[in-house]
Amino acid sequence: MDRNYEDKYSGLLTLLEALPEVIRTLYKGISTLKVSIELLSERVNELERTLGSVAKLIDEKTTALVNTTNELKENLRDLSSTSDKLSEELPKEVADAVRNAVSQLTETINKLEDFYMNMSNELTLIKRSFGDQVTVTLESMNEIKGDILSLRAKIEDLTVCVNELSTTVRKEFDETRSKVHELELMVADLSVRLTSLEQRVKGVLHE
Repeated sequence: MDRNYEDKYSGLLTLLEALPEVIRTLYKGISTLKVSIELLSERVNELERTLGSVAKLIDEKTTALVNTTNELKENLRDLSSTSDKLSEELPKEVADAVRNAVSQLTETINKLEDFYMNMSNELTLIKRSFGDQVTVTLESMNEIKGDILSLRAKIEDLTVCVNELSTTVRKEFDETRSKVHELELMVADLSVRLTSLEQRVKGVLHE
């Protein structure tokens, strides 16, 4: 009877003893995943800061360029106005050449200004789109980190429960095995007494 009991519960005890190690391995894996996510989050933050710095620099250069082109256009307008006033005194060919040069320079400056303004607008759109994606990514990673922390806490609780269960089962197993052993001793004693009684009865019958 004792042997059957041991066979029945030895597998359970082995499983309970192995569970804490399995849980510790899972816990380590989750901790490693958490560290990886934190590193990824930091890299995303660095990329966001870098993009912000580049965007700020381009905005500053674009503003400086716009200011410079505005000054150039103002100077060209002054030059054009002056050339118009002097057109009566200058030869027609010279006046036409000056007006043509002013017109071409103005057109070139306008194109350059438009190019940088378009580039600035494109950068703003890219920055906004990237910022939105970064925000969503960070929110998702924060949710994942929260889930990992929650899962890790549950694993810690589970580890405690498994250890307590293992201790309880082992205690009950030892107590039950002890009781079974006591019963076996009682049965053996009873068997001896019955044998002795049987022999005495046989002796009485033979007299």
